Amino acid sequence: MGITLSHTLPSASQILLTDLPEASEILTHNLSSLTPSLQHTITHQILDWFVPLPLNVSSTNWNLIVVADCTYNPDVVPDLVKTLRAVADGNREVMVLLAMKVRHESELVFFDLMTEAGFGVVEKCGVPVPVVGGEGERIEIFVFKLSGEAR
Repeated sequence: MGITLSHTLPSASQILLTDLPEASEILTHNLSSLTPSLQHTITHQILDWFVPLPLNVSSTNWNLIVVADCTYNPDVVPDLVKTLRAVADGNREVMVLLAMKVRHESELVFFDLMTEAGFGVVEKCGVPVPVVGGEGERIEIFVFKLSGEAR
């Protein structure tokens, strides 16, 4: 999703893609196919939600965080929300865009935890996604910002 966004947001000066260690090889491969101008804009690194933010993440004033398909395991959602809040601590105007396909009700704990962390939903929509040979699916998209009292 981050590579697609880089084509949609050509004025972005810095895009950091993060994932788990097991996705690093494919991510490196995909980034190597980008044009040289995008290769200078996009970097990637492993981001462990269980440890404090790396200095390059915590010291950057991010405008947008995109969270794609990260809520399916409710056991790690508290650490994801803690990480998002840590990024927002230095970036009071940051927006968090969540794209998710709801698989089970337990994923909805993300919304409760985001509210507790001071985030509120400011926009939402659903996007139908066709499936070849099957019934279509729907991706839900939410934009969060820190609520007034949390700013």
